[in-house]
Amino acid sequence: MTISRLTSGLKSPWRVLLFVFPWTACLLTLALQEHSVGYTREMEPNKCRLENKTDGIKAFCSNLRLKSIPQDLPPNTTTLIASHNIMQLLQNDSFENLTRLVSLNVGSNQISHLDSRTFLPLSDLRVLNMAKNRLTHLTDDVFDSNPLLSLLILSSNCFSSVPSGALATLHQLQMVSLDHNNIQKVDFTAFRHLNNISVIDLSRNIISSLLASDFEPLQNSSLDSIKLAYNMVRSLPFGTFSFLHRVSTLDLQQNAFLEFNVNSFLGSVIISELSVSYCKIGRIVPLKATSLHNKTTLSIDSVEMDGNEICSIPDYAFRGFSQTRTLNIIKNKVTTMTNGSFCGLDSLENLDISENHINSLPSGLFRCNPRLLVLNIARNEILVVNPVAFCGLSVLLKLDLSHNFIGRMDTHHWNNTALRVLDISHNQYTYINKKISSFGV
Repeated sequence: MTISRLTSGLKSPWRVLLFVFPWTACLLTLALQEHSVGYTREMEPNKCRLENKTDGIKAFCSNLRLKSIPQDLPPNTTTLIASHNIMQLLQNDSFENLTRLVSLNVGSNQISHLDSRTFLPLSDLRVLNMAKNRLTHLTDDVFDSNPLLSLLILSSNCFSSVPSGALATLHQLQMVSLDHNNIQKVDFTAFRHLNNISVIDLSRNIISSLLASDFEPLQNSSLDSIKLAYNMVRSLPFGTFSFLHRVSTLDLQQNAFLEFNVNSFLGSVIISELSVSYCKIGRIVPLKATSLHNKTTLSIDSVEMDGNEICSIPDYAFRGFSQTRTLNIIKNKVTTMTNGSFCGLDSLENLDISENHINSLPSGLFRCNPRLLVLNIARNEILVVNPVAFCGLSVLLKLDLSHNFIGRMDTHHWNNTALRVLDISHNQYTYINKKISSFGV
């Protein structure tokens, strides 16, 4: 029977409804289907919140006092966040129905044990966060089925050593965090053949010594960061970092070196930023001139030494640091410098020696630093400024002498023609020469 025969006896309004209703229902169905791509719903009985993403389900199962991984999650779950629960172990069958997981967060639980085949079904796993648990070790084969794992977070556990056996098979690993553990000795053997490793975080452990041989497995690596801050390292032997051929940031702050030995960095070392801040360093031990003979000089772009206890900067304190462009010695106890203190820093562009106890500037203090662009000597105890101290700084753009006790500045021999900013605020000036006023005081 045709539509026309069915509707022949109906008045026109009913005919319109008969045609419109099926089409409206169809459009409504399509709209609901399209909207369902981003739907959010809760599951029972575990009440995990699910979000349907374009690449699969994202399951939020945190703060539910879960004792185990929920077994009724959709099989197309790609992200599982099950942190802040009370799980104590993960078993071989914990993830057998979640084979598509890419990211897993089980941080902030009470996990102290992993069965050796726990992660066997997770061949697509790329991100694993197990921070803030009670793990003491990992079996060597625990990650054998996770070749794509690139980010591994094991912070705030109870490891006493680096789980090298477990890490050695992760050839796509880019970052590993083992900070806030009880690791006593560095062990980089796992990274010898991990060519993609970029960040290694061993900060806030109880490491007490570093040797050159410790870094030998990293000699072919190009690292963004090695973090060894907040440990208990007391000394750096000769050539400690000689195998670090390329690393962007070497973070050694908050250790207890007492002395800064330049010879610790001899070798084919290329470091973009070195931090030895707040290490209780009281003395800089310069290199002897003969130490550079037949040695490849180090290349360190930036050196951070703030918050130490350095009282004096001897002649050629930084001999060998010819490639260094930035040096910060803020918040130390420096009172004494010579006109050779900064010799050896041939490429220096930024120097900050503010917040010390400097009361005078020797003539020719910066004679070895013709490339200096920014110089900060603020918050010291300078009484008189001798412009001869700045002779040779023909490209100096900014000089900060604020917050000192300067009463008058001798402008004779002041020939820093490139200077654009001179800050002499918060001093005790009784007279300011017109020539000084032209520098943007």
